[in-house]
Amino acid sequence: MHEWFNQFAPIEETDLRLPLAINFANYIRKHGHPIAKITGFLRCNERSIDVILIQVESGMPQRPPYAIHRHEIIGVCFPQTDEYPRVFSTRPDFPDTPHQNIAAKGLPYSLCIDERPWREAKLTHTSADLLYRITNWFNRILTDELHGAEQALDPYLLPGTSFTVIFKEEVFKQQEGEEKDIVCIGIPNTRILIAKNSDQNDKEKASFEDVVFLTFELHPDKMKRIRVSPDTLELLHDEMFQRGVDLIQSIYDKTREWTEEKSKLQNFRFGCHLGILVKMPIIHPLTGHAGASSTIAFVTENTLGEIGVAIDAIVHNPEKDASESQYGATINFEKTVIEKEKLREFTISAADVTSYFNSNLAARLAGSTSHDTRKVTLIGAGAIGSLVAESLAREGRYEWTIIDADILFPHNLARHALSVGDIGHPKATRLSEHLIYEIPATRASGYFADIMSEKSEVKPKIDAALNDSDLIFDASASVPVSRYINDLETEARRASFFYNATGSTSVLMMESSNRSVDINSIESLFYSTIITTPQINDILTVKPDQIQYSGDCRSLTTRLACSRAQLLSNLIAQAIPNATEQDDALLQIWTIRNDGSISTMRITPDPLETLIKDGWTIRMLRQTMENMTKLRNDRLPSETGGVLLGVVDTYKQRIDIVSALPAPQDSQEHPHEFIRGTLGVLETIKAAATQTGGHIRYVGEWHSHPPGVSPHPSFIDLTQLAGLTLTLADDGSPAVQLIISDHGISGTLGTTSPLNLN
Repeated sequence: MHEWFNQFAPIEETDLRLPLAINFANYIRKHGHPIAKITGFLRCNERSIDVILIQVESGMPQRPPYAIHRHEIIGVCFPQTDEYPRVFSTRPDFPDTPHQNIAAKGLPYSLCIDERPWREAKLTHTSADLLYRITNWFNRILTDELHGAEQALDPYLLPGTSFTVIFKEEVFKQQEGEEKDIVCIGIPNTRILIAKNSDQNDKEKASFEDVVFLTFELHPDKMKRIRVSPDTLELLHDEMFQRGVDLIQSIYDKTREWTEEKSKLQNFRFGCHLGILVKMPIIHPLTGHAGASSTIAFVTENTLGEIGVAIDAIVHNPEKDASESQYGATINFEKTVIEKEKLREFTISAADVTSYFNSNLAARLAGSTSHDTRKVTLIGAGAIGSLVAESLAREGRYEWTIIDADILFPHNLARHALSVGDIGHPKATRLSEHLIYEIPATRASGYFADIMSEKSEVKPKIDAALNDSDLIFDASASVPVSRYINDLETEARRASFFYNATGSTSVLMMESSNRSVDINSIESLFYSTIITTPQINDILTVKPDQIQYSGDCRSLTTRLACSRAQLLSNLIAQAIPNATEQDDALLQIWTIRNDGSISTMRITPDPLETLIKDGWTIRMLRQTMENMTKLRNDRLPSETGGVLLGVVDTYKQRIDIVSALPAPQDSQEHPHEFIRGTLGVLETIKAAATQTGGHIRYVGEWHSHPPGVSPHPSFIDLTQLAGLTLTLADDGSPAVQLIISDHGISGTLGTTSPLNLN
C-alpha cells in the first residue's frame, strides 16, 4: 500500500464520523456485491478525514491497454470540509492513464471520476452514484473510451492555498523578439488573480495578493507527462529542466533585467509574489501523442525580490525612499553558476488557470467548434440591434461593422445593451467598443452615420464595409432603410428583424442564399400573412402605451419591460445562426401570448413571379397565383373575379401583389360574363390597410375566363382597365389587371399589351 496511507489509523466501521462516509460504507455493505467490497476503514484525526478501502472489480479485458489489475483496492477519502470525496489508488505502481489528477509529491495517484465542481455535484450526490463513477472510470479506461488525456490539478491535494489565475490567451502569442510582461492583480478577500500587461498596472505598491508572472510554453518534442505536482521552486525547476527550460536561469536573468525599470514599476514588481505560468501539450500516456494544450500556474509564498536576492541576482536597499529604485543587479564579471538548491526553501502552490472570456471561448461555450469570422454589417444600434449583436457576439459569432445615426439618451438604457457611461455618445461607436470590451478578440467598428445619406463623411468606409460583408442585418425597424438595403449592389445575404411596438411579436426575415427571395419579397409575404392569419392580424395596429421622456411633447417612447425586449431579441438571435446555414429564405414570427407562452410561425418563402412593363416592376406571390387558380376552378363554368391588393413602392416603381380577393356576394357570375359586386369590398380593403400599417392597398382587379378562352383581355376588359388607370393615376400608381384561364395568367399594366406571368 502507498506510504501516504500510513498516516491513517485503522478503525472499525462504527468509528466513522463523517455522514458521507457512513452512508457510503452502508451502501457498499448492502449493495456493493459483486463489483465492490469493503476491505478496511482508516481515519486521520488531525485532518478529520475518513477513508474507506474498497476492492473494485475493474472489468479487466483479455488485453488491457493499461496495467490495471482485475481487482484494484482504492481508498475513498471523505474530508470533513465541504469537498468532493477523493478517490486514490493504494498501489504505489499504479499506471499512468488519462483522467488522473496531478497531485502533490508524496500523495497517491488520484482518479478523476467527476468533472463537476462539488457545489454542483453535491446537489445530486448519492453513494450509488459515487460507486458508479468509480467503476465506470475503470470500465472506460480499460475499453479505451476515455480518449482525452487531460490531467486536472486537484486543489485538495496541493500544498498551501490554491489560487485561480485568469489570463488572456495572448500571453503566449508573442511576436519574434517580443516578450509578454504579465502582472496579476489580486482581488481583495479572494484568491483570484487577474492578469494584466505590466504597462496597464497603475499600482505603486504591491498588495499581498499581487503576483508577477514569468510565462513559458513547452514544446511537444521536449514534453513528458506530469503526474506529480512540485511543491518547491527547486522541484519545479527539475520538472521544467527535463522539458527544455532552465527555470532558475530565467528567474536570474529576468530579475536583473527588471532592475533597469522605473522605480515605481520596479518596486511594485519586486514586492509581488513570483508566479510561473506554463503552457504544455497534453501527452497521452499510452500513445505519447501530444494533443490539446493545458496551462498550469504556480505561485510562490515569497516575493520576487526575496527570491532574486537569494539567488544572488539582485541586491535590495530598503533604506531608499519608496519613490526610488530599491533594487539593483549584482555585479558579476563572469557568468554566474546558480545553485538550484537555493530554490529549495521557496514553497509554491499550484493554481487553477482559466483564460479570459473571448470570442473563441464564447464559441465553444455556445456549442460551436470555432469563432464564426463572417463579416456582418449591422444597420441600427437601438434596443433590438444592440441586444441581438451582444447575444451573437457572446456566442463567438461574426466580425461587426455597426452603423447608426442616433445618440444614446437616458431613456434608452431601459432596454439597451449599453450603460450609463455611454449616454450622450453615438450608439454605433459605443456598441462596437462594448462588444470588444465584453468579448475580447471580437472585431468590431462603428460609424455614426445615416446609412441612406450620400453626404456622410464616412460613406466610403461604409461602402467598403458593405461590399466586404458576408451578411447585412437590418435592425433599423425602418421600412425605407430595409428597402434601401435590399437594393444595395453587393453580394451579401441580407436579413431584417424587429419587434412590434407593443412587444408582443418579433419577426425575422432572412433572404435565400442566392437572393432569389430578397427582403422586399419577404416583406410582402409578411403583410400577406398578417391579413390572412387572424392570430396575428393586429400585431401592427395595437397602439402602444407611450411615455414622455423630456419636455418636448414629441419626445415619446414606448412602455416596454427590459425582460420583454430581451426575450424578443433573443428569439431572433437564437434563430439567426441556423437561418444563415440554410440556403432557403425564412420568415419567422414569434408571438408571446398573455400567459407567457410563445407561438411560432415559420414560413419558407418562394420567389415572386415577376412582370416588368413601362418602367414598373410587378410581382406576385406564388400562393396568390395558386389562390386565383382555386377560386376560378371553384366557380367553373362561370367566370369570377375580385379585387387585387398589393404593396406599392412608388419610389422604386414596384408593386407586389399579395392577395386576390374572392368575388363579393353581390357579384354576377355567368359562363361568359362577370360583373364584380361591391358588398364588403371597401371594408376589406380598409381592414387590410389598417392591419399592415398602410402598406397594403388596392392595386387593381382580376377575373377569370371560361374554359377554352385565352387569358388575353377583351375590348370590354381594356375599357375597364382604361377607366381604372385614370382613377389610380391620381394616386401615383398604375392599374393592374390580371386574367386567368386554362392557359395561365396574363397581366396588363395600365393600357399596355398583356404579358404572360408564367
